[in-house]
Amino acid sequence: MKKILILLLFLIMAGSGCRQRVTQDQFHKLENGVWERFDFLKFGFVLENVKPAWNIYLVVRYDENIQIRYLPLNIEMITPSGESRVKDYNIFLRSINDEYLGEKKDGFYESKTLTHPEITFSEIGQCTFEIENLNPNYFTYGIREVGIIIEQVRK
Repeated sequence: MKKILILLLFLIMAGSGCRQRVTQDQFHKLENGVWERFDFLKFGFVLENVKPAWNIYLVVRYDENIQIRYLPLNIEMITPSGESRVKDYNIFLRSINDEYLGEKKDGFYESKTLTHPEITFSEIGQCTFEIENLNPNYFTYGIREVGIIIEQVRK
């Protein structure tokens, strides 16, 4: 009996340890590292589970051609139930001393910002994002890619 309980406990622990965190990501590569002012970026994700909470990140990959200190953005998220959530963000790319703030990668920097912490959804289905570049200049140079990562929160 004791062996069966130990085996059962082991199987439960192994099963819970094998559950992987669900993560989805999408990136838009910007031609020649230039993001035009009215070029809205659209992303779509299918949510198949509403029980867990989700962390949603905005990722900006940029290079040394970046001429601005921060990138002003507007992000609209439309949930599977049709609810629209809109918020403006300033994504800081350089410090006051002109040092790059993102993580140095292979020839570029990457800024990862948690925009929607531990968000929950009421329905399964399509969740869409639309990102608008609010920089007053028509061209924003040095932006290589913009992406969204959604990641299941493990508790």
